[in-house]
Amino acid sequence: MYMFMILINIGFLWGTAKFEKDKKRKEVNFLAYERAFQLYAMVFMLWGCIVTLADQRLYGQLMAFVVNMISISVIFYFSNRQMIILYGISTLLLFAGLPFVQPSSEVLAGHYVNLIVFLFFSWVASRILYVTYCSNFHSRIQLKQSNQRLEEEITENKRVHVELERANKELQRLSLVDVLTGIPNRRAFEQLQ
Repeated sequence: MYMFMILINIGFLWGTAKFEKDKKRKEVNFLAYERAFQLYAMVFMLWGCIVTLADQRLYGQLMAFVVNMISISVIFYFSNRQMIILYGISTLLLFAGLPFVQPSSEVLAGHYVNLIVFLFFSWVASRILYVTYCSNFHSRIQLKQSNQRLEEEITENKRVHVELERANKELQRLSLVDVLTGIPNRRAFEQLQ
């Protein structure tokens, strides 16, 4: 089982690296990438559930499932619906399977309490991270738009400045030349001295 998960992780990392390199594919197939991410997370959670159930006779621990649950909650940014599906399917499978593989009713009761506590804290952690991620993403978009508007305003201000400089030079030239004769006036002579 552990070799299976190592191979899945290597495959997922390879696929992610390949996807991240290709910018054209990145824009076109984002939905497929997101689905693959969700599938990987589901396999990851179900693997933790199966290993935990298999380990009950030997160790009686929930570590494989709990580590996977915490990993999913802090590493991946899934929506509420996606997290409910991820947590729901794997947790229900574990809750339903535990009585068949754990002979001790005291240990079983402790497992249920621990699972509920871990589920709650993992959910809270995942939601805090998700809301923070969404908020930061929204802020980055607003900042990018503000920077774009500011660049446009700076460009427009530079254009207006160039026009004003040209107009000032023209006004200065006109103020130094007599309009009727076209020869320099008294101001022009005063500036020469």
